[in-house]
Amino acid sequence: MIRQMKSLRKLKNKVVLITGGSSGIGRALALEAARRGAIVVVCARNLDQLQQVARRCLVLSGRPAFAYQLDVTDPDQTDRVLDKVRHEVGDIDVLINGAGLGDMTAVVKESHSMMSKMVNVNLLATMYLSRCVAKQMMDQGYGAIINIGSLAGKIPTPNSAAYSATKAGVIQFSNILRMEVADYGIQVLTVNPGPVATEFFDKADPSGD
Repeated sequence: MIRQMKSLRKLKNKVVLITGGSSGIGRALALEAARRGAIVVVCARNLDQLQQVARRCLVLSGRPAFAYQLDVTDPDQTDRVLDKVRHEVGDIDVLINGAGLGDMTAVVKESHSMMSKMVNVNLLATMYLSRCVAKQMMDQGYGAIINIGSLAGKIPTPNSAAYSATKAGVIQFSNILRMEVADYGIQVLTVNPGPVATEFFDKADPSGD
């Protein structure tokens, strides 16, 4: 088991599933995994962009790359896609929960609809995907789950209360999941980036402030 955990440091021929893989941080992680020889599986709602990323991954890695259209907030669709991945690609060695949604708005101006969307995409989808894939990894005796949090989940910032709350939830969820699956050889990591120049901020804060 220890050898298997250490082997995940080398991604060659490992199946790496990345949500939010069509753009931004998710896309960058997919391309980097491909450079390291991984078999990359990207999931997101925009199939055209996903297929472009998958083709680029194929060029970089020389290994098959796969694109699956997925709305991470839909548990039934998530179950179907995970079944397809297992049958068409194989067991998942690394899961990266990269799908994210942000809206930089003051609490009193934030709509209930947007708050719900952020909770569903950033937190509940991360929890559900982690739960599903952790079960498979427990059976195989190893794996890695990487959840994309944010410094916003650790440092209070005006105009980001709802977003920050979801990312704080991701951090705490990851901490507890790590304890629950450690005996099965599964690593759970949280990456908490600060502001990154991606399409995310074009949508989250169009003002650029």
